Amino acid sequence: MERNPESTLFRFETASRMDEAKITSDDKNPSSNASNVIQLPLEVAKNDVGHETNPSVHSSNTVMPPKEAGTNDAAGETDSSVESSNVVQSPLEDAKTDPSCERNPSADKTDTKVTTESELVSATADSAMPNPSKKSDDEKSKTEELLLQKEEYSYIQRDIFTSEIFKIEIQQMPRFGFSELRKKLLNLELRPIKIKGFPHDGYAFVTFRNEEDREAALLKINGFQWKGHLLTAKKSRPTADPLVLKRKAAPASEQNSKKPKLDDGNNQDENLTPDERLKKAVMPLYELPYEDQLNVKSSNIKSVLTKLTWEVHNTCPELRGWLKKQKTKNSGCICEILPIMPSPVLKGYRNKSEFTIGMNLEGTERVVGFRFGSYRDGSSAVGDPSNCMILSEAMAKVAKIFQEFVHQSQYPVYDAQTHDGYWRQLTVRTTTLGDIMAIPEFCSQQLSIDKVEEVKNSLKTFFSEGAGKECGVTSLYFNCQNDRHASAGRCNEYEFLMGEKWITESLLEMKFQISPDAFFQVNSLATGVLYKQIAEWCRLESDNVVLDICCGTGTIGLTLANHVKKVIGVEMSARAIEDAKRNAVLNGVENIEFHCAKAEDVTEQMKVWARSEKAVAIVDPPRPGLRGKVMYAIRRCPQICRLIYVSCNPAGALQNFMDLIRPVSRRIKGEPFYPVKAIPVDLFPHTKHCELVLLFEREKNDSSDA
Repeated sequence: MERNPESTLFRFETASRMDEAKITSDDKNPSSNASNVIQLPLEVAKNDVGHETNPSVHSSNTVMPPKEAGTNDAAGETDSSVESSNVVQSPLEDAKTDPSCERNPSADKTDTKVTTESELVSATADSAMPNPSKKSDDEKSKTEELLLQKEEYSYIQRDIFTSEIFKIEIQQMPRFGFSELRKKLLNLELRPIKIKGFPHDGYAFVTFRNEEDREAALLKINGFQWKGHLLTAKKSRPTADPLVLKRKAAPASEQNSKKPKLDDGNNQDENLTPDERLKKAVMPLYELPYEDQLNVKSSNIKSVLTKLTWEVHNTCPELRGWLKKQKTKNSGCICEILPIMPSPVLKGYRNKSEFTIGMNLEGTERVVGFRFGSYRDGSSAVGDPSNCMILSEAMAKVAKIFQEFVHQSQYPVYDAQTHDGYWRQLTVRTTTLGDIMAIPEFCSQQLSIDKVEEVKNSLKTFFSEGAGKECGVTSLYFNCQNDRHASAGRCNEYEFLMGEKWITESLLEMKFQISPDAFFQVNSLATGVLYKQIAEWCRLESDNVVLDICCGTGTIGLTLANHVKKVIGVEMSARAIEDAKRNAVLNGVENIEFHCAKAEDVTEQMKVWARSEKAVAIVDPPRPGLRGKVMYAIRRCPQICRLIYVSCNPAGALQNFMDLIRPVSRRIKGEPFYPVKAIPVDLFPHTKHCELVLLFEREKNDSSDA
């Protein structure tokens, strides 16, 4: 579960604005030069900020035009049970609430003075003389139309849905309203798809499914009073395709090449071999001794908790006395930080990887591997993953042999920029018991049902009788995607082709059956270390009740069930709940029950479930963390005296931590929790990512024997 894109993003924004300015200037005077005033249409908005996906990151299978197809799954994982919209997303719309992806507007400085048209209109509004340079609405529309006809906006002209077409910018936002923006929009009976906010600058971008929804939003938001702020809203132009922008910035000789490179690297990487570049992208810490890697991760965790310390100091003055004592005891930090727990295995530890199917750096050969960089940085090339030490031999072998199948296929690989092509991604899952699951992803485009059936049959033949037989695949699934499904909001299902329907993993003397989209920690041996630590901090007793919030397939709760009175699992994904129930039966665990629901919707039920005075809650959310109302729901359950928060993205979980700590107010009910101690657990050697286990208790103890 695992990204500083700010300067790159600002280049996209600046380039887009300057392109627009050039069209305006050229329309007005073909011979215009740099001395002309640059004018921009009224609707020009700051470009949305997207998500820089490290090639080592697991990404969802959401279709995105232009998309980082099959973003490398090399250091972490995102649970699909978290709120998601099955829509096609533009390159910069693809943000999974990773704080490292937040733009710092104050840092985005440029010496170029750009005068927007709205400023020009304001400057001349009080003038009694007519302004011959003022453009008519028709001229503005023409300028905007010319701009959007440029190649970097061609993706919105295709027969593929993208909510970038229906984007607005909301201005004059209250600084502390961003976390509640979605709820507020829903209360206004609006239907947002994606929301991206910039609290320090007071604006946010919101996309919608169609023009009708966007117009309704503009009508209701403009003039809406919220927390003393009068909101304004306007249409926002789609984001330019970063890959096209990068290609246009290349030397003319390369632009005119029939087969331009799909990635020309950067100044730091230009002297590296392709293999070294790929390893640097997928395993950024691989050159460091493991002890030094652990020091880097420990330092990062301490930085996050130091930030939490200052956030509590600045926003919770009632706690400053207690906080001062904590800082004195814990070297300036809000709680004790224990030494990092290392992974018991450093090589071949990943049990799941998503391999992109694309073209090599020269654009001449089909490759099943990992990306050299992200699409939003202008990279689409794929490299051979054979020398990535985090992969097991079995996993690398499947990717290598399937590459032969792709070479022989009559169907080309998927192109993230044009959305042409078919073969998109290969997901491989393995277990310590020797099971292997392969899931090719295929974009059907306009193929008939019969043609798709032929593709499925060829896959079965390849893995059962052909060269793929030596891979030892025990479970084969097929994921048929179609970009056009997104406009209808339909979700693609995994289709079972051959072998066993599940692969089986062993963990802490228990067996777990894993389905194609089930969440399971990517490092099985280190997961055992993590779960033992959780059990220790739960202070398990025979009369305990454990509430496993966001339980996924129930792995944590099942490993604790034999030590407590009862375990209650809550999860919003129906498919995950089915997996959890099946694994409970498989292991003969009877004192556990699972409920398919959102945690915030079962607050009262949680009070009934947790009848014990010693109820313990465990929260192990996906990478983006949880909504504040889930934290508030937990607080409103007085039986919960202890909470263990497991985070794969500690920086992104800061808001959740604050929601637990804040004092009671008119909006926040239920006694707060206080951090007692924290411990990092390394599940992702050779990458920058690390799990954090943080123990909270209801009482502000000056010390704890936890």
